[in-house]
Amino acid sequence: MAGRACQYGQILPGASAGQEAGHWRVPLLDGAERLGVLRITTTADDDAGDAGDLIQLAAVVA
Repeated sequence: MAGRACQYGQILPGASAGQEAGHWRVPLLDGAERLGVLRITTTADDDAGDAGDLIQLAAVVA
């Protein structure tokens, strides 16, 4: 999953094997350069809420 998030440059849901939390794979980008993938875990009631928040967090980390 992480490779696909980096390859496609899109936020992808991670596998949640019956867990109470959601997992998201967010590509880390610096302009056009791909740096890696950030795995973000959210609570069950916050199903990635706003993808903009995930993108902003990845931008701060990158």
